[in-house]
Amino acid sequence: MPVKNKQSAFTLIELLVVISIISLLISILLPALSKARTAAKRSACASQLHQVGLGLAMYQVDNKGALVRKWFNGQFPSYYFSQYISNTSKDAYAKMMKCPSWKFLYGKEARFSYTIPHWWDSVASEKVADTTIIYPANDAFGKMSSLVWYYDAIPKDSNNHTANTNHWIYQSLNTALHDQTFNSLYLDGHVTTRPDYEKSMYVVK
Repeated sequence: MPVKNKQSAFTLIELLVVISIISLLISILLPALSKARTAAKRSACASQLHQVGLGLAMYQVDNKGALVRKWFNGQFPSYYFSQYISNTSKDAYAKMMKCPSWKFLYGKEARFSYTIPHWWDSVASEKVADTTIIYPANDAFGKMSSLVWYYDAIPKDSNNHTANTNHWIYQSLNTALHDQTFNSLYLDGHVTTRPDYEKSMYVVK
């Protein structure tokens, strides 16, 4: 008489153990995945700022070393150099001016998410480059590696549509986008990631 094969199956206890192990693994992996995702977005933002820096450099070459710093003739500064960082000839809100983390944090894409800070001379206590058109080679006193041009800023208002253009870096910098850090583009084109502002970022020594 043939013997029937006994089918094996999970008992309730074994199933609960497997579920517990899977839950434990997920709880361990999720924070690591979240940190990796945040780091990737931070790197993407820094990469965009670097491209903006290259665009600014090319714009200066074509315009005798000048940069548009403020709202000028009804346009934001990015309008004047966007053709150097975007396929669109004159895009007032070039894609590179929008941090990719902004939409994930605030639920909508900003028109722009970076702000230009004020600077001043620490010796004379006078504002530096508080004008519309500046010539960094002269107006920055040769300290282009020490002065920030753009940085991650907080939203202007509850609409979360644009960055705060307050200009004072310690009042408007945004550390919520990149895990308590923010990215900055300097006048010489290099980009840094910092946990907080430092006076050396916008004061000429």
